[in-house]
Amino acid sequence: MEPLDILLNAYEGATEGWLADSLAAGQSLFRRLAALELVVFGFVVALKSRSVETVFPELAWKLFLIALFLTALLLYPLWVPTITPTFAAVAGDITGFTTLNPILVVKQGIALALALLFASISSGLIFPDPFGATLGLFVAFGIVAAFIAIAAIITKTLIESWIVVSAGPFFFGFAPFRLTAPIADNFIVYAFQVGIKLFFLIVLLAAARGVVIEWVQLIFISGVYNLQLILELLAGAIILAVALWAIPAKLADVLTRSWQLGLRQALGE
Repeated sequence: MEPLDILLNAYEGATEGWLADSLAAGQSLFRRLAALELVVFGFVVALKSRSVETVFPELAWKLFLIALFLTALLLYPLWVPTITPTFAAVAGDITGFTTLNPILVVKQGIALALALLFASISSGLIFPDPFGATLGLFVAFGIVAAFIAIAAIITKTLIESWIVVSAGPFFFGFAPFRLTAPIADNFIVYAFQVGIKLFFLIVLLAAARGVVIEWVQLIFISGVYNLQLILELLAGAIILAVALWAIPAKLADVLTRSWQLGLRQALGE
């Protein structure tokens, strides 16, 4: 088994076992904060010296909201864990590309770097020229580093998707109290952000899946007789890494920037 495969399996396996405990912790937190919200509501009513006729509808509305939030928490395993897989599945249906595999990405980077070094050595560009040797090794290292960065981006997003599912019930437990409700609100938005990032990662990787093969073919066809080509390959790898790092995160931020569920506002009414 690959070292990176062991890392991914460790995170995925660990997070799968957290859901039940996280749900129990979220329910315990929810009960305490719901009681605190009712106490605060009672103090507000007492300070304003309001009549029972005006207070009863507000109390009924608050109890309804708390019951609604509790139902959402109890049914958490049926809805939040479907958010990120749904985005990934839709992206796969659109592109025909369904696998986010950081291990394969690293191997592609290493294969591209080795192909570059082999072709450069065969053409006499690198050895025995010390400058060519230094440049060739620098470019090969840069290409591998760029593909490792891409693999890191994929790994980070996958881990985020697993943590969102497993740790989410605890953060949703903050929902019934007006001062902590934004935590639950922001968590739901974050779950959608992770799903959107997965969607665009799959889309971008689907568009670039044949790039490495074409680059390797270009290396052996051209023979790498000029420095311009190897520098362009390095630039291409870096640009690809930057695009995969910036575009999904930017789009997820733009699409959810002004979106709030308004839990605090609802409780404060």
